[in-house]
Amino acid sequence: MQREVAELRETALLLAHAAPPVTPSAELRSSLLEKIARTAQLPPQQIVAPETAGGAGDDHERVAPQRRPVPEMEPSETEARVLRPTGAAERRWFTRPAAILGAAAAAAALFFGGGAVISAVSGPGQSQEATASALDEIYAAPDFQRAVADVSTGGTATLVWSNELQRSAIVADGLTSLPGDRTYELWYIGDDGAVPAGTFDTTTDSAVTQVLKGEMSPGDVVGITVEPVGGSDQPTTDPIVALPSA
Repeated sequence: MQREVAELRETALLLAHAAPPVTPSAELRSSLLEKIARTAQLPPQQIVAPETAGGAGDDHERVAPQRRPVPEMEPSETEARVLRPTGAAERRWFTRPAAILGAAAAAAALFFGGGAVISAVSGPGQSQEATASALDEIYAAPDFQRAVADVSTGGTATLVWSNELQRSAIVADGLTSLPGDRTYELWYIGDDGAVPAGTFDTTTDSAVTQVLKGEMSPGDVVGITVEPVGGSDQPTTDPIVALPSA
């Protein structure tokens, strides 16, 4: 159940970054303004005088407001191009069918899943805007990949990365809360040993997305350890989870 909630929360993040923003063209704006100008408008509603105590003997009558039907408009070719997902964004939907099947459940998880994804989208030291921008780049990369693993102390960790961009991010969900003198630390682990890639904290009722610092090399393993607050230059404990990128 915990893994399912974690996957739904990740799906919510994927949905948020599934398609790049589109700037409407000047042609589309002109087309919309033209249609507004020539679309029939509803007439003002006729004010009906209230009935008096005389009831049916009054000269006042109820007048039902008249409504003109508004003609339906088919979207122009330009509008259709803006509204229809294309290219890499469209392909990402079809390469992740689980995201489509879990969309409704992900929406429910956002409101009822024990913690709001949006409020916990970034770890300490990273603004939500910076985290969202980095995730946009990773999810949009042609070599986007992901891996999921259980954490030995509880919870799950999802690694998303792009070798082309040399960037990665961790979605940590359900990890145990640490004492005030401890923190979670991320590592790139390669042939030359472990390189620190940032620290983060979390609670058991929310998911945290942390973009790793530094550059990722192909084949690196991403690990998480528990370290003294402020982090360490080298791991002082065994990893609670290790996610290979090969």
